[in-house]
Amino acid sequence: MPPLLSICIPTYNRSHLLCHLLRCLGREYSGLSEQGEVEIIVSDNCSEDGTPSVVKDFQELIPIRYYRNEQNIGGTANILQTPSLATGVFCWIVGDDDLLVPGALVQVLQLLQQYPNVPAIVVGYSYQKEEDRDLFLDDAKLPKFDNSIYSTTVKPHFIDRWENTFFETKTAALHTSIVGCVFLREDWQARFESFSSLWAVDDHTSLQSTFPHTLIWSSSLISRPVLFCPQPYVYFFLGSQEWFQPKWQTMVFSFCLQLAQFFRIQGADEEAVKYYESLLLRQPGLTNLILEPNSYARAHFSFSWLLKYYGMRDELWENLLNGTLSLHSRSAAVLARVCMRESLRHPPLWPAFIRYIFLLLFLRIKTKALAQVRLLK
Repeated sequence: MPPLLSICIPTYNRSHLLCHLLRCLGREYSGLSEQGEVEIIVSDNCSEDGTPSVVKDFQELIPIRYYRNEQNIGGTANILQTPSLATGVFCWIVGDDDLLVPGALVQVLQLLQQYPNVPAIVVGYSYQKEEDRDLFLDDAKLPKFDNSIYSTTVKPHFIDRWENTFFETKTAALHTSIVGCVFLREDWQARFESFSSLWAVDDHTSLQSTFPHTLIWSSSLISRPVLFCPQPYVYFFLGSQEWFQPKWQTMVFSFCLQLAQFFRIQGADEEAVKYYESLLLRQPGLTNLILEPNSYARAHFSFSWLLKYYGMRDELWENLLNGTLSLHSRSAAVLARVCMRESLRHPPLWPAFIRYIFLLLFLRIKTKALAQVRLLK
């Protein structure tokens, strides 16, 4: 009999973080009544640090199957292949820098046993600061969940459509984290081969090479009922992803919006997709992408594309207006000219652009008038 659950861990050169996760999994594993129902897969992307020895030490305590790539195949490809190395009925991909909430593994197994025909379990996670990691290594001092991805903490329950989970968050880009879904391995395998080209593609250069796991999940789960567990099962640490900060704004206004469009093509409920897009379109940082793009943004962000597909959305123009008002006069004028130039290419956007300019001038004049009143007082 195959194990019920495979915990899949892609890793590369982060043995100092991996050891904390494996220690955490050792604690979780020791509390299981049926330990044979869980296996742990570590896919090492040809690390150059002490990863092999760290894994070897923990193999004496927990059932780890260790695979080491002969060469670095890229982070995205390594994530994609990890479930293929597993034998479990279900898989749960966990980052080497994540930690399971105490009791999470027991709860997931109980749910899989209780609902053996469920296509997936959507699980919550909590954003935490990397500098606070030590606080989570001591079970007796675990802090509360301050930044849960979901706005609700209700008990696990079925939700009638996978995409209706969108409405349960106020955080943009839901389902882009690899930890957020416990899924059937056979569903993954049925779609895995279509991503084989990513072995020759740089990470984070397209939708497929940025969120392939989300594409696989959504193509299988859209419009289907899933088990929804919004309470955090994973601590997700912000600050340990070295690549993240300079790229995230670009991803939001390019690949994440493309992801929303993929959901729509797959038949997701339109209101859910629009809500997903609205959270993205309201994200800060758009004016920086337009006026001061870094090299990654210059390669992968297109304001023209953004206006073409989302220029009729009020959320986008509100974002541009708020961003323009926060700039000094010269930069604001530059941004307004860019908006005008791009809007002229799309005649249906002219009314929206005129409204943007009118509100911009009105609010600028109002701000100056209020400043003068305060000076007179």
